[in-house]
Amino acid sequence: MIRWLFVTLLFTSNCFAIDKQDEPKPSMRVVDRDWSYFKSIPCEQVNKLVFHSRSEEILLAKRKRQCVEQYKAFLPVPIDR
Repeated sequence: MIRWLFVTLLFTSNCFAIDKQDEPKPSMRVVDRDWSYFKSIPCEQVNKLVFHSRSEEILLAKRKRQCVEQYKAFLPVPIDR
């Protein structure tokens, strides 16, 4: 009888310990900013932005190209860098 009680307690305590270890832990999920965000940034602030993923890097480069095109008419020498 005591052996049965001991085995039962041992088994149930292990089950609870396993359940505690398998619980998912909360974490932050990264959400990329889309083109509407980058399009709304003024050209004066574009160089201060930091990208957090490859897709954001591409969108930021696209916005920088737009800003350069916007001011190209005012430059005395074309930019070919």
